[in-house]
Amino acid sequence: MRLLVIFALNTSFVLFLLALTLAFHRLLKRPQPCQLPDEELPSVSIVIPVRNEERQIERSLRSLALQSYPRFEIVVFDDQSEDATAAKVEALAREFPGMKLIRASEPPPLGWNGKTHALARAVEHTSGDWLFFSDADTEHKPNSLRDGMGYAIRAQARLLSLWPTQELGSFWERVVMPVIWGSFFWFDPFHTVNDFSFDTAYAIGQYLLVERRAYLCVGGHAGVRDSFIDDHDLAKGFKYRAFNLLVADGRQLYTTRMYQSGKALWYGWTKTLFRLMEYNPLILVIVILCINAMCLMPFLELSVVAAMWFTASVPDHYPVLVGLVAAQLVAVFIWWMRMLGCYRGLGLPYLLFVPAGSLVATAVCLNSAWCVWKGRTIRWKDREYPQKRSGRHLSQPPAR
Repeated sequence: MRLLVIFALNTSFVLFLLALTLAFHRLLKRPQPCQLPDEELPSVSIVIPVRNEERQIERSLRSLALQSYPRFEIVVFDDQSEDATAAKVEALAREFPGMKLIRASEPPPLGWNGKTHALARAVEHTSGDWLFFSDADTEHKPNSLRDGMGYAIRAQARLLSLWPTQELGSFWERVVMPVIWGSFFWFDPFHTVNDFSFDTAYAIGQYLLVERRAYLCVGGHAGVRDSFIDDHDLAKGFKYRAFNLLVADGRQLYTTRMYQSGKALWYGWTKTLFRLMEYNPLILVIVILCINAMCLMPFLELSVVAAMWFTASVPDHYPVLVGLVAAQLVAVFIWWMRMLGCYRGLGLPYLLFVPAGSLVATAVCLNSAWCVWKGRTIRWKDREYPQKRSGRHLSQPPAR
């Protein structure tokens, strides 16, 4: 009977998580094609920070240089790359006159991390009325900037951020990314980020379109100088200052490959996951429970009912157990099929590896928290970063 209770509780939880996922995608707004004439579109400065990005920088910059937008410039800030990144950017700048490369002459000052320093320095060399922050791991459709800008203007947003299509290449990307990325959709299913009556604030750094005046008002990247989740902390600054913040569906406008390997994925998420949880142990426990309830428990329960059958130790309520497991597996299948639209390079067969993805995602979450608690150092982009709690968000007004 105790087993029946466990199966019933997990079935309810899995169905609940499925409902949250479906609600997230059903309610997520999508930018429509921009109908504004060229003269009504403001000038935009595209800002790209780079460090050792020779494998992907050309694809990203070329897609941005070919935007169907009337007035834009591209400012690339090279944060002391040790590979051929700068040379590739210079070659592209000769091909596209609206692109320029700024090179850092020294490492980031004390108290800054590399990316926030690169972004802050790059902004000093821009002239657009709006700033469009993106990353070297993205590829944009020609209408990406135009449709995003048109949507921001129609919605009167001062910050627009768009969810991407995730590109998955290696085995571990395909196994772990759907579990970690998919868990994000459970925690803001009704998009309270777009509602000023809620404190929820976040953004996706691969697509961050902001009005320059509002950006400067919240302190820009200098206000989040020590943050490893600068996109989220910048969004908090906008919401604290009552600037209209909008997060929407950009999967039809651009793609991103966040990590190129399982190793990069491990260190990348270790660097950010516990910070995304606001350093809160309770949130850590909830996230781990949700991940394993959806992605691990249905498969474990399937093995239990199969073992009962093959060992002929079938209890009276065995049909109920089978029904509960079947309901969970159907829910996981629906969840997976709905999630496939968020990825490129992922197929149905990888559903079988979801339990492994759950275990690795759990390990990454625990490692992220452990590194922060112990002040461990993470090596990222060939630099050492201590994993410790950041202070108060510098764009946030002091508590009263």
